[in-house]
Amino acid sequence: MTQPEESRQEEDDDLPLTKRDLRRILDELREIRGVWKPEVAAVREEVVTIRAQVTAVQATTSTVLSEHTHLLGQVAGLRSQVELLSRSVEMLETRHRRRNIRVRGIPDSVSSDELPAYVSRLALRMAGLPPDKPDVIGSVFRVRKPAALSKGTPRDVVVAFHDVAFKVKLMSAPGARDPVKFEGSTLALYHDLPFQTLLARRRFRPVIAVLRRRGIRYRWGLAGALVVTHNNVPYTITDPETAWFDLEAAGILPDPPELQPD
Repeated sequence: MTQPEESRQEEDDDLPLTKRDLRRILDELREIRGVWKPEVAAVREEVVTIRAQVTAVQATTSTVLSEHTHLLGQVAGLRSQVELLSRSVEMLETRHRRRNIRVRGIPDSVSSDELPAYVSRLALRMAGLPPDKPDVIGSVFRVRKPAALSKGTPRDVVVAFHDVAFKVKLMSAPGARDPVKFEGSTLALYHDLPFQTLLARRRFRPVIAVLRRRGIRYRWGLAGALVVTHNNVPYTITDPETAWFDLEAAGILPDPPELQPD
């Protein structure tokens, strides 16, 4: 017998020859099915459970996303309200300080009892008024010493005048914005502004630099706002972050590539 014939004979030997063999094979298949059937059923149950869990997770995710979007809207609304409240408080504080000036450089050797008379002499001289004019000072005090203030530097003095008009006259006097020599000391006079206003003005510095280079008129408004005049129309800008876009939209700075200062 040749090799192919032997191989074919071996394969034929493995085939069922009788009904008994077929029945035995069928019984084995049924037995295997009986073993696998519970496992398949268990797998199906797990698939159903997982599918239900996935559906629940998807529903939860959808709810969370919806709530997240809603919360973002609430946060934006609250942020807007906080900004409005902050600006309102800042405006009230600015109005409260409208009679005040801040004097820098008064030596510590001038005691608290001597401060009112000292500042009164300074104010009357700066305003060009006679020294015998009735007292114009409402109150005067030294501010708390800032942590960053160098040792030996005198603290600023805040002066509240009785009359706003006198304060305006004083700060508008020639040389009021320059260093002032007075009774052996070099002093500087400033408007008494809230910290948030000073911070806003500091953030507007790049914008101010461009406006000055372009010869565009501007002034400071309440609560640190910047008022820019263009074609005799005033534009109020309250946010330094959007100042460039506001100026471009108003046609004041129409060339975006040159907005940022050199």
